[in-house]
Amino acid sequence: IYPICASRRSIVVEMTVDREHVNNKGTLHGGQTAALVDIVTARAVAVAHKNIPMASTDLSVSYFLPVRIGEVLVIEGTVLKAGKTMAFTEIEFRRKSDNALIAKGKHNLAFVPISADKLNDLEPYY
Repeated sequence: IYPICASRRSIVVEMTVDREHVNNKGTLHGGQTAALVDIVTARAVAVAHKNIPMASTDLSVSYFLPVRIGEVLVIEGTVLKAGKTMAFTEIEFRRKSDNALIAKGKHNLAFVPISADKLNDLEPYY
């Protein structure tokens, strides 16, 4: 995935579907899509909440259209709300060529409590 833009509320990335991303039918694998829901939405949260450990509480994906090798996806992850202990996000996958909605997901994350001295010992998460 390649970053396009980011703000405190959302990030946009692009991805060209390649052979390593597809199932035996030659379309984007559902598990790949679910993994991207996790990765992209967590990064959206991390823009404003740097180096705070997070754990998923739930994640869901709805699939609407297949995507074939060579097609480019525009993926936008949005932070709906971030409080003291939780963040709530959603994500859309659209085909770049016609803006068709391919998949939509939601991902909620809990901020993992950690003492300040241990937080300083964590490796940065880029």
